[in-house]
Amino acid sequence: MFPLMDSMRIKYVIIHELCHLVHHDHTQKLIDLQTKEMLDWEKWKMKLERLLYS
Repeated sequence: MFPLMDSMRIKYVIIHELCHLVHHDHTQKLIDLQTKEMLDWEKWKMKLERLLYS
């Protein structure tokens, strides 16, 4: 299906968007919830951005 790296990028996006169901903006509350659900989300965000902007 997807290589691990791709599936983790997808997981990051899904978790981020699900967190927006609770917190509708990018406040610390959203970041805290996202961190609770995916401790290494920043790593996957950077990898996704590198892919998108390279």
